[in-house]
Amino acid sequence: MNISNISSLFEKKNFILNCSICDARKVKEEDLARYEHIIINSDVLLVNEESKSVLARLPMVFNTDCTLDVEGDVNLINQNGDYELTAGAEMAENTALIVNGNLKIHPGTENILRSLLTVSVNGRVLCPESLVPLLKNLSLNGELTAYPDGCLVLASSFSIDPYFPLRARENGNYFVADRLYVTDPKADIALLVSKHARFVTPSAVVIEEKAADALALFDETVKLEIVPAGYAYVSGNACLDGSLLSKYGSSLYIDGSLALNQDSAPLLPGIEKLIVKGQVSMPECLQDAFLKVPAEYDSLDIQKESKEKYVEDRPYLVLDNAMLDACPDGLIVRDCAVVRIKEDVPAEKILERAKFHDCKTIKCSPEQQSSVSLVSADCSSISTEEDGEKGPGLMNTLGQILQSKVVNADKYIL
Repeated sequence: MNISNISSLFEKKNFILNCSICDARKVKEEDLARYEHIIINSDVLLVNEESKSVLARLPMVFNTDCTLDVEGDVNLINQNGDYELTAGAEMAENTALIVNGNLKIHPGTENILRSLLTVSVNGRVLCPESLVPLLKNLSLNGELTAYPDGCLVLASSFSIDPYFPLRARENGNYFVADRLYVTDPKADIALLVSKHARFVTPSAVVIEEKAADALALFDETVKLEIVPAGYAYVSGNACLDGSLLSKYGSSLYIDGSLALNQDSAPLLPGIEKLIVKGQVSMPECLQDAFLKVPAEYDSLDIQKESKEKYVEDRPYLVLDNAMLDACPDGLIVRDCAVVRIKEDVPAEKILERAKFHDCKTIKCSPEQQSSVSLVSADCSSISTEEDGEKGPGLMNTLGQILQSKVVNADKYIL
């Protein structure tokens, strides 16, 4: 960019709008026609027939979660997070409900659902089966989960603790959207059965000691996972350390992956039996000791000791022959903003000794580019000097910033 034209930097050629709600129904073409580029980033965009034709003639880019085609006044509820529709709640006419989270619809909300102009949900919708036909105006980016009418909805992943059987209702029907856990040895499952409690759920984990009683709690369509007798159930991923053994004992059923480190070595002889439903990962030095443990697992991930050196978190790094020669076992360049490779570094040496991870820009010669691409992962740009001449420089980038009018707002009327 010619410095003599520096004043042109401040001429606004781009319009960028960041907002939750953009009301474009009264947009005028003449107000925006002077911009070369118009970018609208919004959760909700309100349009009508007239405004759609105006917007189509403008150089606009829309990034929006929900576009509503409505006339007249609209009562907009824009919820960033979970939301519940409850019986008896008052809702104004022409209400549009936008939920960036989960929506729970309670029984008795038929009239509310009929009155809503539209419902847009980015998440899960949970509602009684009888209300599903009323969701005609639903726009859903997620999952619709319907449960039988008359069920009390519990947490989506619910574990029966020792107190739940005492609190449960006679003939109570319960819904668990994802998974039911019957893994607490102290829970009186027989008491639940005597109360004729029933659970509707797609999946259940049951310890073998409670299986005979627990099977009466749900029907045969439930995907069932039985934890063998004598094992302590561990939910999710775990690390083999002293606190794990202190809490659960020496016989473990891990419903996830298990990680071992150097501190795990003295604990391995104390494990009586082990089941891991996922992957077991460990340093190579622990492999022989682990294989002596009575264990079942999906897969092993043995981490070989690396002699590679690291360079990371640099705003600008020049990679030359001297740096690679100092790293005969390899060099990993990670999380650097700009990496420039000297032209005299041979492509073969890059293949043999260099790796690039999560770097924004790597600049190299055309002869080096293919080799750099083969040893790079999650790098935004690999460019040559020729590309740089064609692409935008610092002044052009600065110019784009200065020539942009940026508006940040909760609600904006075009």
